[in-house]
This record gives sequence, structure tokens and C-alpha cells, in this order.
Amino acid sequence: QCPCHGTMRGYVGNQYKTSRVVFYPGAQYEGYWKSSHMCAQLTDTIPLFNAIHPNAVAVFLFDQSSNHKAYPEDALLAQNMNLCAIEVKDSDSGQGKFRDSSFYVRKQYDYAEQQKVFFQKKSNEEKLKEYEQRSMYRNEAERYSLKRSCNNVATADSRCCAIHIMEGQPDFANQKSALEEIVEGSRHKFELYPKYHCECNWIERYWGAAKKEARRECDYSFQSLNRKINSFLDSVCPPE
Repeated sequence: QCPCHGTMRGYVGNQYKTSRVVFYPGAQYEGYWKSSHMCAQLTDTIPLFNAIHPNAVAVFLFDQSSNHKAYPEDALLAQNMNLCAIEVKDSDSGQGKFRDSSFYVRKQYDYAEQQKVFFQKKSNEEKLKEYEQRSMYRNEAERYSLKRSCNNVATADSRCCAIHIMEGQPDFANQKSALEEIVEGSRHKFELYPKYHCECNWIERYWGAAKKEARRECDYSFQSLNRKINSFLDSVCPPE
């Protein structure tokens, strides 16, 4: 929803677009609304916003739901790695795919040199060398004594387990959610409402007003609701 237009509609190129998606949830219908659906809706909506508001920067606001905070499938998430995969990312390890990345290696004379990490394209030997360059392990003894996870909050030096060591790496620590990457990749701003305060989101009042209109006009049959759902939602937007 747009504060000045409500549901946005218009042409992007020669395609007619709308920011609204009508979804039929349930195992016998379209399944359940997932992060991938949210990403697809957002990907369609941003070009529409740009067409309606040329040269404007949008602030996209979301509740802190699991769908809104979900990571991309190829995200750099240490908890998705097993102990072998932390050393060597192998497509046969049973772990998900990880995107290519980069990190800085401390060199002689105390300057940092950027190194690329190609999770998908390098041999096991090359990947292992890259992880050794990160100085994940201080010595061979630590390499074989560290557990994958200590199941505790990270300590100050973050060397309590292999997971916390990897989470402290800049590329892993700075991993953003899927929605945030889409929004910021389009040069707009991404924000989350405070945790446990979804009432701060004005869309809850928009939704409540639409349901009030539906209760007043609908005959409480699915067929009627299905036929009139868009008119109910349009009757209360743009929002006051």
C-alpha cells in the first residue's frame, strides 16, 4: 500500500501491474504465503512505485515476521553449515548453496588485501586454502578441538565454536534479509517496525477497515467474498 495511492496500479512498460496480490491459502489451494511470495510481490511493486513516483525514494516498512526477516536461499549463514562445510564448501555436503563473497586478509606491513571467495566455482583444495587464509583456526590443535556449535551466546572473542567464528566474519555478519536486499538493491530504504508492536503498522487499520466493509456488505458466502474482495479493499484506500 502507498500512503497517497493505496493499492498502486499502472503500466510498467507495456505490462499492467498492481501492488495487490489475492492469494488463496490452504493445502488444497495455493499452499501458504512464504518469503518467496513476498519477494515476488515486492519485486513487482518496486518498478510500479518508480513509475508512479519518478525520482522518489520509498521507505518500505515491514513487521518483524518470519517471512519479512527470512534470508535469501544463498545467504551466508554459518548455522546452515556443518563442520566440514565450514572448512570446505562441497556441493555434496548436504548444505545449501552459498553465494560468492569476499574477505580481507592481514598481510605483511599491516595492510589488508581483499580476497574473493567463490563458493560455487572452486575446487575443494582452493576453498580450503581460502578458509585457512581467513585464519579461522589459530593452530592445528584448535582446528580439531573446536565444536561446530557451543549452543551459547557468542563470547567476547567469538572463538568458542566454529559457528561463532564464522558469524564474526564481516561477510557473514553483514548478511541482510531477502527483502532488505531487494529494497536496497533498488536504491530505496528498508525499515522494520519495533518487535512485538505490529499495532504501529497503519496497514492493520487499513485491514480492519476493509474487514468492517466486508462484514457490512458480504452475505458470508465464499463465492460472494471472492467476487467482492477487491471492491472491499478498494473502498478504504487510499487511506485517510
